[in-house]
Amino acid sequence: MALYQTQATQQNLDRRTAHRLGPEQIVRLAQALPADDRLLLERRYADGLTVTDIARRSRRSAKSIRQRIDRLTQRLASPEFRFTLLYQDKLPRTMRRSATLLFIQGRSLRETAQLTKKTLHRIRCDRAYLQTIARVQEINES
Repeated sequence: MALYQTQATQQNLDRRTAHRLGPEQIVRLAQALPADDRLLLERRYADGLTVTDIARRSRRSAKSIRQRIDRLTQRLASPEFRFTLLYQDKLPRTMRRSATLLFIQGRSLRETAQLTKKTLHRIRCDRAYLQTIARVQEINES
């Protein structure tokens, strides 16, 4: 129960942090994202298009576009994303690939396991390790 509450609390903190990122920061950090994610954030924050305009142009619902933008900005604000950007060259090669797929590209655990040819258990262990050192790094920086 305590673990669930801790994760829920951290997700709420990540959401609040995401809204503290300014448009310029979002566009700058988005350069590390895959092209379709980067383009979506650039349309919203660099070009100044509304969610409705983006939805109309992409033939998707405004709700799905808004959710996607929220998830992307939460990812950009996460300690794991920042840690991976800053230290990915210092990570072991096999863990670097997992970190990039999970925290930069936003891939699922299952997709990451398939792409890296690792077990799902190994990917979960990698994620837990990376989350821990990212949080420690965040604490040390503040």
